[in-house]
Amino acid sequence: MIDAIFKAFNEGTYFSQSLGLFINGDSDFKTPEVLEEILTVKELEVLELISKGFRNKEIAEFLGIKVRTVEFHVSNILPKLGVRKRFEAVLKWADVSKEK
Repeated sequence: MIDAIFKAFNEGTYFSQSLGLFINGDSDFKTPEVLEEILTVKELEVLELISKGFRNKEIAEFLGIKVRTVEFHVSNILPKLGVRKRFEAVLKWADVSKEK
């Protein structure tokens, strides 16, 4: 955290390492570990359920959360993966999941 403060003070901006992947143009996830660093545990759960074909309402019921919360997680997942649609996120997830 101290490094972040100094970097922000000296350079005016600071980006976390996971966000740096996108800024540097390296958003190609080759290993599950990289994906796990970028997404929260709950986002990973939501993404896995999306990849199984669940809709937001079904995901909400399965996880015991509100549909709006699922929508919030999805809205966070897409930019983190550098995609615009759920289908694209599922493709990235499938590509990384086969590495496990």
